[in-house]
Amino acid sequence: SGNLPSTQVNAIQWMAADNSGLAIGTTGQEWVVKSNASNDVVTPTNRKADPVSKTRSAYIQPVLAGSNLVFVQAARRRIHDMTFSFELDRLKPNDLNLYAEHITRDQILDIAYQQEPLNTIWSYTNAGLLLGLTYYPDQKVYAWHRHPLGGYSNAGQTAAAIVEAISVIPSYDGTRDELTLIVKRYINGATKRYIEYMTRYYEDDIAIEDAFQVDCGLTYDSTATATVTGLDHLEGQTVKVMRDGKSHPDLTVTSGAVTLANSQTGSTIQIGLANTWAIKTMEI
Repeated sequence: SGNLPSTQVNAIQWMAADNSGLAIGTTGQEWVVKSNASNDVVTPTNRKADPVSKTRSAYIQPVLAGSNLVFVQAARRRIHDMTFSFELDRLKPNDLNLYAEHITRDQILDIAYQQEPLNTIWSYTNAGLLLGLTYYPDQKVYAWHRHPLGGYSNAGQTAAAIVEAISVIPSYDGTRDELTLIVKRYINGATKRYIEYMTRYYEDDIAIEDAFQVDCGLTYDSTATATVTGLDHLEGQTVKVMRDGKSHPDLTVTSGAVTLANSQTGSTIQIGLANTWAIKTMEI
């Protein structure tokens, strides 16, 4: 045990391994603890603590994205990555919200890193909004995006679904990392919390009928049928439906089931809540 050589008393918010040493974030400064002799392990007698910056850290565990440590600033409005600066000959935090200061206005509550299929730093805000940051620092790509989830969190259907926790774990087949969420919604007269995961992104090797583009949904994949059951978790909700890769009118879940319109049947049916999407093209 020991004290960081500071003129202030600052609580330690997090500690994380870095290739430069043990990185420590406090309420006043960021530090790196390492050996005072190069290539030596850290021991109680040779440890040395060097201040890195006065960015100030939030009580949120950072993530190691590639070779960079990414952490949340104390006000929870900005995310910083800690990279080595050859000009300063030491680690230096970089503000990743310079071009999107508005997107984290509700304050970040936690972060998680997804490496496959795309380098993405996920976070969620105090308002329960899911945010993503596509992160390729070598290519100077820092692209923020919002992900409003389908459904509502109140009886009047005026408040969006709320994300309460996130985590990233490998998929069962090891081909990608899956973002897992706890989502709060108001369904069938009661507040529900579901554990959900983000499915694989749609790519050109996926058949159109297997495209899963709904939230909190399920897939029916068997012999042709007109009625799909097992939807008790969406009781009373208006759901989007895709039948064998074709669009279908919205349906309402009743007694945990829906029946396709106009006596249609389908062998691959995707059913779930609608999500909000938007696209903004580049200026000419």
